[in-house]
Amino acid sequence: MKNVIYLFVLVICACSPSDNKILVANSGETQGTYYHIKYLSPHGESFQFQIDSLLTEIDSSVSIYKPYSIISRLNDGEKINTDEIFNRVYFDAVHVNMNTDSYFDCTVSPLVKYWGFYNNDTNEVIVDSVAIQKIMKKVGIDKVTWKDSIVVLAEGVKLDFNAIAQGTSVDLIAILLEEKGILNYLIEVGGELKAKGVNADGNVWRVGVDKPAF
Repeated sequence: MKNVIYLFVLVICACSPSDNKILVANSGETQGTYYHIKYLSPHGESFQFQIDSLLTEIDSSVSIYKPYSIISRLNDGEKINTDEIFNRVYFDAVHVNMNTDSYFDCTVSPLVKYWGFYNNDTNEVIVDSVAIQKIMKKVGIDKVTWKDSIVVLAEGVKLDFNAIAQGTSVDLIAILLEEKGILNYLIEVGGELKAKGVNADGNVWRVGVDKPAF
């Protein structure tokens, strides 16, 4: 009888809360690209709505693909107050700029446009050194200033956070999931990745195996 009781206790202990964690997969569009997220969630609860709401907020702040976003309105010459997300991305960009001797610069938008990177233009670009020299006069983090909580861009200067915004999005999604008690996840936004914990098999996340299409 005693052995039966021990066996019963062992079975109960084996049924830990982790056994109720089910793999959830969320995906969608954001910032002109796609996101794919997998995480182990108690009883398979999905946080897709909260994730989409956060990504919409990020889009409304720093996506150059949204004409109503803060960054787009600034690039169009408006003087408006920024929000917490914009400030985080901008100051991260400034930090990287300072630590790379300005090799990373979030004001390169005019050059990006000149090269036609966002237009999927397959035509060969004729490099005009004079034109590039003129464009370079509109490039430089020193041409962006803060005044009374408003970002002021010098004439012709435009911001582009695409090189850093998606990485920040991954970090913010991770914070959201961890606040929900999710400690095992793999997040990908536009190729930027962050992983923590283990997958549904109890193994470390494998980018080549766990990441592809859901």
